[in-house]
Amino acid sequence: MLVFTMPIWSTLIAWAVRGERPSLRGSLALAFGIAGIVVLVGSDVVSLDMGKLPGVAFAFSAAILFATGALLNAKPLGLTQLAAIAWQVGLGCVPLLILG
Repeated sequence: MLVFTMPIWSTLIAWAVRGERPSLRGSLALAFGIAGIVVLVGSDVVSLDMGKLPGVAFAFSAAILFATGALLNAKPLGLTQLAAIAWQVGLGCVPLLILG
């Protein structure tokens, strides 16, 4: 569930980086989304031990990095779609090839 918080992070990152302030309705949705995160993470604080902490951190990191990538790729790079996909797949395979 925490990985699907990407819209919250993309709104906050766009606000900080691009200066795109959310509307009143967007701000309300953002508040409800953050409240949902607090409920998801905070409701089970008693059983949140050091073994679960890396999983929570990785889930948040994945959501934040996905949101950042979505914002950075929102504007075209001057490449055709096929060239952009080829570069993304090619560069994405490099760490997998090294680790594999």
